[in-house]
Amino acid sequence: MKKTILITILALALLSACANTGSGGGAGDAVSAKEEFFNTIKQLPTEYMVSYNILIQDYESTITMYVKDQNLRVDASNEQGNALMLMTPNQAVNCAQANNEWSCFKIESDQIINPVTQFKELYEKAEMQENVEITRDGNMKIATITAPCYKIHYNTSEVDVIQRACLSNEGVILYAKNIVGEQTVAFEATDYNSKVSNDIFKIPEDAKMMDFGS
Repeated sequence: MKKTILITILALALLSACANTGSGGGAGDAVSAKEEFFNTIKQLPTEYMVSYNILIQDYESTITMYVKDQNLRVDASNEQGNALMLMTPNQAVNCAQANNEWSCFKIESDQIINPVTQFKELYEKAEMQENVEITRDGNMKIATITAPCYKIHYNTSEVDVIQRACLSNEGVILYAKNIVGEQTVAFEATDYNSKVSNDIFKIPEDAKMMDFGS
C-alpha cells in the first residue's frame, strides 16, 4: 500500500514539474510556443476531474484527481490496492483500502498547503525563467479531446531534462512525459470533466479513523 501512496505523490510531483518549467529566449516558433503554452496553462480552472494512467519505468498505476475551489482529492489504484488523499482547507486525510475496508488518518492544521492552489503561482514564476526551450510538438487525441502538445527542454547542473506536455483548452494537463537521464515518468488522461460534486470530498462513511503515527 505504501507504493500506492507513493504513486499519488509522484503524480502530483510530475504535475508540479510541468509547472516548474520555464522558457527560452529564442525567436520564431519557440517564442510563440512559449506564449501559447503559458497563456493556456495559466487559465487552469478551479473545478475539474481528470483520470490518468501512469507509467514509471515498468510500473503502472492509475489516479483520478478531483479539484474544486480549495478542495483536492486524489484516488490511486494499482495491483496492491487502493488509496486516496483528501485535502480541504485546514485538513488533510490519507486513506488506504485493504480487504474492502478503508483505514484513514487525518491531520488538521492551518499550515496545510494544497498543492493545487500553488500551480498558478508556479506557472507565473516559471514564465520568467530563461534556461528552458518550449516548442510546439503536434497534437494528441486524449480522452476524446484533441490537445495541443509542447516539447520542453532544459538543463540542470546534473541532468538533461526533456518533457512533453499536452493541454486541454482550459489549461489542464492531459498528457505529460518526463525524461530525466535514463528515467521516464509518463501519464495520460483517460477521462476528463469540468464538473465535480461536493460529495466527492467526503471521507468514506465506513472508514476506520486512526491516530496519526499509529
